[in-house]
Amino acid sequence: MKYKLIGGGMVHSCHIARPSSDFNEKVKYLEINQQGVIGSKYIGDERSIGIREMASLGAMGLSKNMRIKNMRKVTAMFMSDWVDIAKQAGIVSNGNRVSFCLEKEKENPGFETCIPIDFMAGASGENLVLMLHENYTYMVTRESLLTSFSNVPIGTIVVFKKEGEKVPTASLVVTAPNTPCHIPNTEIYERFKRNTTLEVDKSNFDFNRLAQGKRGLLFEPFTSGTIKPGQSFEIWIPDTLP
Repeated sequence: MKYKLIGGGMVHSCHIARPSSDFNEKVKYLEINQQGVIGSKYIGDERSIGIREMASLGAMGLSKNMRIKNMRKVTAMFMSDWVDIAKQAGIVSNGNRVSFCLEKEKENPGFETCIPIDFMAGASGENLVLMLHENYTYMVTRESLLTSFSNVPIGTIVVFKKEGEKVPTASLVVTAPNTPCHIPNTEIYERFKRNTTLEVDKSNFDFNRLAQGKRGLLFEPFTSGTIKPGQSFEIWIPDTLP
């Protein structure tokens, strides 16, 4: 298998769902082994079938009490997806639609009135929040235009490195795109309320709908190691084009 480098970026933040908690905890780093994130309640080679899988796996005759291969050992989202989700939510203040951006864009012309969306990092249960460099390469394949981190093909390898070093500290391989879930809907809504003090129309806030195609990726560890905020990463997609 050949791979093609299409871009990269920086790790924004790291998060773990502890066995005793229903919510993610922001941490200084992730320690990855072949079973997943050490300290996470989702670590392991097997897991129970979840609500999201039953719609498709149920048709095969599988049931919720069955154990399946754990292909979501590590999860990641891209910060610009949080910006898009916030825009689609139609959040308003005093009758005006609110503008959101990334923290780094706050200093740029045209973004003076935006609200940095960084407070949403980890809200949907992701282990990693990633930020792409501006020179991210958009790849045209035979079937589609790759315009989102959430749309990279299965088998893509994401390699994490310390600045100035060639040897990776860890790497992950994409097993599937993630899909929205209703469970974090209340937590996400409350984060907007706590951090923006804005009028949020809860009746229009449906995370399942807002996050379609923007829910990030599922991974298995490719090489074990450590991932920290501020580290760089590279995205290598399977080079299947002639």
